[in-house]
Amino acid sequence: MTDNNARERAESLFDREKRREAEIADALTQEQARHDAVIRNMHRLRALRLSRQRKNRALTPRTDACHLMASVDLDGRHTI
Repeated sequence: MTDNNARERAESLFDREKRREAEIADALTQEQARHDAVIRNMHRLRALRLSRQRKNRALTPRTDACHLMASVDLDGRHTI
């Protein structure tokens, strides 16, 4: 009986270790999926931000400081 009990305990321990390894593998797979989703979302949001910035730049007129200084003198009168 002692050999039989020892074998059952060893098999039980082996099964627990296998279950634990499977749980760890599953957790790692889930973490990788979450990481991939975060990266995809980050790239999507960056593309959206860049497109909005480009759109805003196209809609707002550019004003150069040199152009403004050349057209207005120190008294506030237009020189052109």
